[in-house]
Amino acid sequence: PDLQDHHVTTLLDRRIDGLLVSPTDGGSPRMLEAARAGTPMVFVDRWIPGVDVPVVRSDGRAAVRDLVAHLHALGHRRLAIIAGPAATTTGRERVDAFREALGAFGLELPAAYIGQGDFQAASGRRVTEGFLDLPEPPEVVFAADNLMALGALDAVRARGLRVPEDIALAAFDDIPWFVHTDPPVTAVAQPTGELGRAAVRALVDRIEGRTAQSVTLPARLVVRRSCGEPDTPQSPSPVRRSTT
Repeated sequence: PDLQDHHVTTLLDRRIDGLLVSPTDGGSPRMLEAARAGTPMVFVDRWIPGVDVPVVRSDGRAAVRDLVAHLHALGHRRLAIIAGPAATTTGRERVDAFREALGAFGLELPAAYIGQGDFQAASGRRVTEGFLDLPEPPEVVFAADNLMALGALDAVRARGLRVPEDIALAAFDDIPWFVHTDPPVTAVAQPTGELGRAAVRALVDRIEGRTAQSVTLPARLVVRRSCGEPDTPQSPSPVRRSTT
């Protein structure tokens, strides 16, 4: 929050016309003050309940359901999650979506299979090491963002284990270089280009005095080979540069 306030203050001092913000842990005092004072602002990816600012985000619940159905069809039953910060809306949402999807197949999410991360690679490695030390480790680790997935991959390899032969790995938030890891990582892909364009359009509307609506776009599952999938040609990464 302190760093966010520093950046917001710096930008406002430079007399910017508007702000795109991915708010940290419930926001920060200076950012909340600016939002409530009417500074043109749009939240991206995360939001703060009770703050009247348009939000541009993706909805990953359906894609997470597709992921769990995919894992279930592959025969996996012990599924764990590396969660993002509980103080963020995205951190809470992804755990809730995962738990609900497991419940649809009669599977539980025990406390031992929920590891608290911080959307950074080091936390993904730390949590995965804890999972591997359990008397009954999970069959699948689902990382709630791409950096934590890379940390998880590091932890598995450091133990001399293999993905997916010894433990499967999936991630939320696809990135182009997931196709280049060994194996390529199965992931939930957010429509990042479309989200960016929608956020800018909404902010321009706010700056020019028009009403800006919140926008929610669906995420989708991209199946590759990190969960024990058959060795078939992999799907291309959905994260592409726009030509328009």
